[in-house]
Amino acid sequence: MATDAESPKKERPGMRRFYLRTRIAELKAELDTLKAELASLKPSKESEDA
Repeated sequence: MATDAESPKKERPGMRRFYLRTRIAELKAELDTLKAELASLKPSKESEDA
């Protein structure tokens, strides 16, 4: 329905929390991938601390 597309914030709070947790997990995985790529391109002792 058009109303759902216009106001996604009317979802149940639990669904929003689940979506955010899923999104955060995806971003963390992407961040780890980028860190690995960066480490392979530019190895340094700082990458071990991160």
